[in-house]
Amino acid sequence: MSVVIPSFILCYIFYEEEYLPNFPRKISFFLILLAHFLAWLLGIQETSPAGISKIIEKKHFNVAHGLAWSYYVGYLKFVLPELKNLVKKFNEENNNLLKSSEMCKLHILIPLSCKLYGDLNEGDENITFLKEIPPLCKDRAGIKGRVFKNNVYRILDEEHRPYYCIVEYATPLASLLQMSDIASAAFSAEDRIQQTKLFYRTLKEILENSLECQNSFRLIVYDDSPKDKMYQPHMLSTEILKHLKQQHSEEYNLNQDTR
Repeated sequence: MSVVIPSFILCYIFYEEEYLPNFPRKISFFLILLAHFLAWLLGIQETSPAGISKIIEKKHFNVAHGLAWSYYVGYLKFVLPELKNLVKKFNEENNNLLKSSEMCKLHILIPLSCKLYGDLNEGDENITFLKEIPPLCKDRAGIKGRVFKNNVYRILDEEHRPYYCIVEYATPLASLLQMSDIASAAFSAEDRIQQTKLFYRTLKEILENSLECQNSFRLIVYDDSPKDKMYQPHMLSTEILKHLKQQHSEEYNLNQDTR
């Protein structure tokens, strides 16, 4: 180890990729920064900005970051601020069905497997499509009146009591899943899981710092991998209900504190 790590650092300084040892992602990223600092400190050839970019690209450090920003800029940034008004219109036509604050948020599902179902009922029979909320129309990328839709689902608990919310998958996860199935992408299953976690952290930070998106979303990240786990047919509905109840409790406590 005393020989491997210095060799690793030198390889990163001069970027000889074929000689690089295979360390875990966090250690590799730390050593990239350490190598860059040592090169500057010792006055030897250091990695150029283009070289650093190439290393990051090769190691897939920037995949999730880019997907999260694209998802926000190209979709959430203009859908979430309009959600409150769209829900108001929906409630006027549907007997105030989405009456509580947690029901008025967009619940974004982030499964670590990146497996997305076209209909949530395919993954959990306790979840049933109910209705669409009024669509949002925007002129986007040369497309006049492009339509964006969000769906209301009915979720049943263990006693078959109904709950309602607006829920959908984070669509960029489909790209991560497809990348892991394409050999030329050099994107392993482990890479996919790590990038999914990074996607969640990045998206969470973006949305929490976005004033126009505040109080209009809920990120639901969950591990749906069957490995070493018993089959749970209602895992997804359980996860969604857990978040709905948690939000309701938080809202209640907030109201109590402000009285």
